[in-house]
Amino acid sequence: MICRCFGKTLDVGAWAKSARETAELVVGLPSYETYRAHVAARHPGQDIPTRDEFFRARQAARFGGGGGLRCC
Repeated sequence: MICRCFGKTLDVGAWAKSARETAELVVGLPSYETYRAHVAARHPGQDIPTRDEFFRARQAARFGGGGGLRCC
């Protein structure tokens, strides 16, 4: 979606993605896309968790719930 505000063109989708990534980094959640790329490159054939599974595992690792998705 494109928004033309204040005489400027703004790609709302790109802005929203950037805002989400920034917020995730602020709360300590690494990038899911980066994680997917790492698993695909370094661990071919391994199942890649869904975004929800990734989020739950990172939350558990951060707040002492054990587990986590660590490999290297």
